[in-house]
Amino acid sequence: MPRKTVLHALQKSAGAAFQEHQGWEVAETFTDPLEEVRSVRNQAAIFDLSHRGALHVSGSDRIRFLQGMVTNDVEALAPGQGCHAALLTPKGKVLADFWIYRQSEGVRIEVEVGLLTQLKEILEKHIIADDVRLEDRTGSFATLSIQGPDSARIVRQMIPGELPTELLQSRERGEGDGRTLITRRSEYTAEEGFEIRLPSSAAGELWDRFLGTGIRPAGMAAMEILRIESGVPRAGIDMDESTLALEASLNDAISHTKGCYIGQEFVARIRDRGQVRRRFTGFRLQGPFIPSAGDPVLREETAVGIVTSAAFSPTLNSSIALGYLRRELVQEGERIVIRSGGETHPAVVTSLPFIHRHGPSPREGKD
Repeated sequence: MPRKTVLHALQKSAGAAFQEHQGWEVAETFTDPLEEVRSVRNQAAIFDLSHRGALHVSGSDRIRFLQGMVTNDVEALAPGQGCHAALLTPKGKVLADFWIYRQSEGVRIEVEVGLLTQLKEILEKHIIADDVRLEDRTGSFATLSIQGPDSARIVRQMIPGELPTELLQSRERGEGDGRTLITRRSEYTAEEGFEIRLPSSAAGELWDRFLGTGIRPAGMAAMEILRIESGVPRAGIDMDESTLALEASLNDAISHTKGCYIGQEFVARIRDRGQVRRRFTGFRLQGPFIPSAGDPVLREETAVGIVTSAAFSPTLNSSIALGYLRRELVQEGERIVIRSGGETHPAVVTSLPFIHRHGPSPREGKD
């Protein structure tokens, strides 16, 4: 029996259609997902992300321990700041990527819920004489995400006070068990955006208040289209244990100045050589056809890459895809074809993200 978020009943009354996702029954759509995407691009929409994996790390050695495990510089974070990071194999391949937030009482890691168990088990195996404790807090609070150019105005209207100004920065409201945490996040939409983490008991009232402003609810189908438009690789779909971190363009998740971590030697070796055999990139199709994951990318009838995810973009009014291509062919406007079901479909290589909008992306400008 899949788990349900605390907002399930309210979402059902708002017309949500649900789908099971990694052990959770989540809202897939409320209306037409293309219209939900347009709402994010033109005004704002609200998503329920309460099913996302949450791991709480405590103990006096928590910062030192994580610093030696993950790819980014956890020690550089002040309380209230966050970063994108990854856990790699010793050979520099991606086990999981996630977001780390340093708090006064511990560290919060947010990760795809389907990867949480594996992440927790791997970290636990490396706790030897360290004072580190890991606690799965998935579903113990609610998370609402407001995304779109009007999001700051709407959030400020609902929750008065100063909003975080930097990406992955958090600000608290209230005290004790009633605390609300507001974090600035936009990487999955390339728009201005904020996530609100609050006690489950207060989530329904806040959800209704947001809908009362006229903001549209949106589901995971729209979020997936927005992710692809934003050129963000997703663990388990666009990258896995066969993918090198530098192939997947996880540049914002990797510090090249911190000390050692698992896989650091291979990352440094590849960086110093200045090359990987293939790179993560975008493809824009010349027509409405949407390719499937695993479809080969061809140039002059030779396989040179692969599609990992794809969608129809209502923002660009064309089909787009993410995937991998031989390094020397990753050039804006390079013509290729995608073979699917015995047919070929013309496309051009497109730099990521597809959409450059209001919200700054931590991936832009990093290579």
